[in-house]
This record gives sequence, structure tokens and C-alpha cells, in this order.
Amino acid sequence: MAFPGKRKVIFLHGCFWHSHECPKGRPPKSGLPYWQPKLAANRARDAMISEKLAELGWSTMTVWQCELKDVGALEKRVFDFLR
Repeated sequence: MAFPGKRKVIFLHGCFWHSHECPKGRPPKSGLPYWQPKLAANRARDAMISEKLAELGWSTMTVWQCELKDVGALEKRVFDFLR
């Protein structure tokens, strides 16, 4: 989600697809030759995009799939970020 007036972006990442360090972000036990490069490329792309946005003066925040369980904490985090 982009907030151009505030120059802020919120990314919503799936824990598996973006290799979050939580139980949902664990790599699969099979097919590692396929999954490892794919997941590493996702992480590298995420870092590159955040870096480019920072160079342009934008702030970024990542919301992880596993954080969606605690709506109150997430709401506070998002509001704090957008202030």
C-alpha cells in the first residue's frame, strides 16, 4: 500500500514466500534445489526495492502474514508508522 502524501509504503509479505524467520517461513523439506534460489531471489528483490525507495526518500514497513493474528498490535504499528 502506498501513501504518496507521506512518502510511505507498507508491504504485506507472506511468511513462506519472503522467508520470514517464523514457523510459517521455513523452507520446505523437499525440492530445495528449486525453492532455495526462488526464495533467495524474493529476499534480494525485497531488499533492492526497499533500498531504492529509501534513496527516493520513502519509508517502508513490512507486515508479515504471521502478524495478522494480533490485529490490535498491528493496528498500533501501522498508525505509528503513518504518523
